[in-house]
Amino acid sequence: MILSRLCFLGLLFLAILISPGRVAFSDAEPQTERVYQGLTVPYPPYMIIEDEEITGIVTEIVRTAFDRAGLKLQINHLPMKRALHKIREGQADFMFTLFFTEERAAYMHYAEQPLSYEDIILAVPKGKTPPFDGSLESIRGLEIGTPRGFSLGTNIDAGFEEGVLVKTEVPHSLAGVKMLASSRVQSMASDRLTFLYMLRESSMRENIEIVEPPLNRTPAYIGYSKKASHVLDLRDRIDQELAKMWNEGVMEEITNKYIK
Repeated sequence: MILSRLCFLGLLFLAILISPGRVAFSDAEPQTERVYQGLTVPYPPYMIIEDEEITGIVTEIVRTAFDRAGLKLQINHLPMKRALHKIREGQADFMFTLFFTEERAAYMHYAEQPLSYEDIILAVPKGKTPPFDGSLESIRGLEIGTPRGFSLGTNIDAGFEEGVLVKTEVPHSLAGVKMLASSRVQSMASDRLTFLYMLRESSMRENIEIVEPPLNRTPAYIGYSKKASHVLDLRDRIDQELAKMWNEGVMEEITNKYIK
């Protein structure tokens, strides 16, 4: 009797194992964690490319936010036009760092939390600080060195066009800094962090001072492709981490590694 019952149970167990409606654990599809695809454009010190390794202030901020959220990501760099095309077509999940424009907002979900702020500052030879009170009128007639093809923002561009300020084009930012240090231009306008990054290991730093307040300030964000899946959930999770990082002083800590 006991032997018959054991045989019956054994047959029943075997039937369950070979049942076509059952998937054995060994045959199951392995569950892989999603790796989010991010794009960026070289722009030291925010995004720095060295031997195909992507570092920089904002790159490190993005990596830290994803690590804190327990998410995996892969970052690649492309020229701006190609990167924007991939975001538009949903061929990548997100891109950084970007200023807000209505045109891009048509195919991107912008983050709520900024990654950084771009301050356009005025730098002058040491001891030659103009009486700047934050208004362009207070520095009327000042010569400002500007990298060729570079916009300093709508208010400064308008100041040049209206004759309030005098624009002197320089070949690039580093050339402008050298001209400034030797007093060949009255002043130089540039993004604050880019300027400090160039001066970090230079003896010219002792000959130049930054005038406060900044000429203008613009927040920069992550933009998430509207064609990529589940990016609103991703945006919200990363925004939560970015908000905490701002409150905890993480942004300042990362930034100082590149400019101090």
